Amino acid sequence: MIIKTYCSKHKNPFAISFREINDSECEAFTCYKSPRIASWENCEMDSSDRIYKISEFYPGCAYCDSRGLFMCHDCNTLQCSNSFHEETDGISVTCVNCGYLRFVKETQ
Repeated sequence: MIIKTYCSKHKNPFAISFREINDSECEAFTCYKSPRIASWENCEMDSSDRIYKISEFYPGCAYCDSRGLFMCHDCNTLQCSNSFHEETDGISVTCVNCGYLRFVKETQ
């Protein structure tokens, strides 16, 4: 499955290929730039309880090399995690598609 994704630093679209591990898990394993991606309709992840992982071979964002990904819960846009900002008591992130600001507590 190929998912349209955005670089949260440069705001450019790119594609991530996910491969199915089993019925309930997929993993990101490669990504690429393409001029055609900008015109794609939003190719969203399915809304099932599927678990999405990042393969050890995933090279990172096609524009900034960030290996992390996050999904905006407001507009369902997948993007790299380069727009995470450290705050005093956690991390905030802003969606490049809709501008939604979300505060994510540190888990470490």
